[in-house]
Amino acid sequence: MKGDAALAVSLTITNSILILFSIPAVIFLALSHYMLQEKFIELPIASTVLNIFLMAILPVAIGVMIRNRRPVLAKNVERPMKYIMPALLGIIFLIAAMQENPETEQTSADLIISVLPWVAILNLGAMFAGYFTARVMKLGKDRQISLAVEVGIQNSALAITIASNPLFLGNAIMAVPALAYGLITFITAIIFGILINKNIL
Repeated sequence: MKGDAALAVSLTITNSILILFSIPAVIFLALSHYMLQEKFIELPIASTVLNIFLMAILPVAIGVMIRNRRPVLAKNVERPMKYIMPALLGIIFLIAAMQENPETEQTSADLIISVLPWVAILNLGAMFAGYFTARVMKLGKDRQISLAVEVGIQNSALAITIASNPLFLGNAIMAVPALAYGLITFITAIIFGILINKNIL
């Protein structure tokens, strides 16, 4: 989307570190308030830090190294990968959406439809909050784009893991909103990218 890649990566890594402390507290408060049960989870710090390194820091370091040493190769690979990676993620989310939920005997797709309006409001609200906050602060267009994407597109894979994994909450139904969120962000990100790069926003 022609945003500030360095800012986006910095925010992603910072957020990944903050979740070690924020997610256990948020889950504890949410369960005690909405479900009248108290369950405090702890993210395993060593494996979470390793995942952050493998998923965020290492790929960026490799990308910087390739761009620095093989700029022609980096430029040739960059354009197709912009489309290949989101397409692969979209396929994975769609496959997950078609699975039947054993607790409700419905497919995840049926449950997704029921929460779709709410996750759409959350996603769009967050994206526009990030974007217009950056505009009010008079940041450059590239940073406006990065803040909109970083604030609006959350880590659905992490939310799905925490909700459905028996080590954490072990509740597949709780993963449905995150799955719906992951699916809808593909659409909203594409629309946002088109609008911003055509100077409509």
